[in-house]
Amino acid sequence: MKHCRVCGNSLIILHYKNRNMLDFKPFTIADKDIFEKYTHFSGKMNCDLSFTNCYIWNPHARWCIVEGFMVVRFNIDAGEKIGYCEPLGDGDIEKVLALMLKDAHEYSQPLRLFNMSEEFAKKIKESSFSKVLHIYTDRSMYDYVYSAERLRTLPGKELQPKRNHINQFTRLYNYRVEELTKVHYTQVVELLDRWVQEKERTERYQAYFLELENIRRSFEYFDQLALRGIALYVDDKMVAFTYGSAINNTTFDIHIEKADTAYTGVFSMINQQFLQRLPLSYTYVNREEDMGIPGLRKSKMSYHPDVLYPKWYAFEKNTKEWQVWSLWQDVFHDDDAFVSRYLNNYSTKENTFLAEKDGQVVSMVHTPVFYNKYGQVGYVYGVATAVNERKKGLASELLKKALKKMYTRGDVMCALIPSEESVMHWYKKSFSFSEYWQKDKMRFHMDIPFDFGSGVEDKDMGVFRIVNIEKYIRQYALEHLDDTFEVNVVDEVIPENTGCYAVKNGSVFVVKKVGDTQKMDIGDFFEKYSLVDTDFYDEQM
Repeated sequence: MKHCRVCGNSLIILHYKNRNMLDFKPFTIADKDIFEKYTHFSGKMNCDLSFTNCYIWNPHARWCIVEGFMVVRFNIDAGEKIGYCEPLGDGDIEKVLALMLKDAHEYSQPLRLFNMSEEFAKKIKESSFSKVLHIYTDRSMYDYVYSAERLRTLPGKELQPKRNHINQFTRLYNYRVEELTKVHYTQVVELLDRWVQEKERTERYQAYFLELENIRRSFEYFDQLALRGIALYVDDKMVAFTYGSAINNTTFDIHIEKADTAYTGVFSMINQQFLQRLPLSYTYVNREEDMGIPGLRKSKMSYHPDVLYPKWYAFEKNTKEWQVWSLWQDVFHDDDAFVSRYLNNYSTKENTFLAEKDGQVVSMVHTPVFYNKYGQVGYVYGVATAVNERKKGLASELLKKALKKMYTRGDVMCALIPSEESVMHWYKKSFSFSEYWQKDKMRFHMDIPFDFGSGVEDKDMGVFRIVNIEKYIRQYALEHLDDTFEVNVVDEVIPENTGCYAVKNGSVFVVKKVGDTQKMDIGDFFEKYSLVDTDFYDEQM
């Protein structure tokens, strides 16, 4: 699966119908010079304005020139949602925004703008589009920009730890530095193989192959992209490499930096060695965003950036999606960055259930898909009803629809994190959720960082419900080969689950009648015959 370097999202190719207004086309290597006419002289330090990032990390992005602007369009998180970058150029911004708005509406989508400069966001606020677009920012997507001279020399007390790391490296190891070229590719892959062995399961499977493919493409077009990099060796073994390309005439972007952490001080060493070989014409270095990952933020802040380069976003108001956004904030009080991250990356028409009154969304239930070791799992999330529409059964009806949809889409079970005890009672009594397993923390492993929990880690205790009894009971039988039992299961919400089942020596039989066995609610069945895995992944392992 590809990921968009513009926003970090995974990508698919969308087959758009022809149109006369915006003639989007794929990026090719031959477009580099044209692209850089719009970016190199913009004065903007945004890492997303690097041609390499658009071409390598966002291979299915489309672009066009219209009304004196370059417009880039991409699709979001492997779905049909489309987003647009800030249009670059000179001319009437209202005219180009109107064309982009119309382009989005052709596909029944709101206009979404990503990674805009503060300057452009201000222009929107001062235009008539301030009534059309909601403007917000996201700290996790700020670029870290440093003085190239400071990274070369590491002066002062605050950078003393970095100098200490470098001194340790030079004292401990016999090292050399080589300019990175295409011939280093095989050794780069070998280093990545060692690097991935240090990572957890989720990082290993979800990030490694993506990054490896992007690195492969980078080396394939290394010279055409004007990439610069170095390789760091200890004796004859590559222990680190890095490379990047220009954003503009004065700002250089570090695309990737990998190192074998078994070598003390290796990251500080590769960083400084590269900067000491970078042309002096580059006065600033962009080390890109932290994506909200705590460890990455700590690492980038430890170099004390000269500029935290803000990025701004826009979302079209007066749309169905905006109504969901507004209801979410009215009920949960989450900030714009949190809501947009969820709606843009995880919400789809298929996993969102809405109730409306007079054309306004008044209740909602979300059911994004995850996976654990037992298969596909639905996660019940963002259950909310407008204050003046509560106690009318709206959320109950939506949750019933959602559970039936989870059954048809193939979920084995579903889970949720109740906000409070009274809510747990509602889920248990009305929908046969079990609180039996409300003791293990749920952990969400995702390529795009997002907190699906309660916001307080100690409260992330999941509760579960069986969605497909036959799939579930077959999993149970495989894990309990010595168990033998017969049971009448009753499910009032998903009637397809109601039936008689017999388990013997790892086999499951669906039978017409089970003697005089007492009927058992599906929630009670789960409590007696429980299978739980609290590690959730957003891709199948």
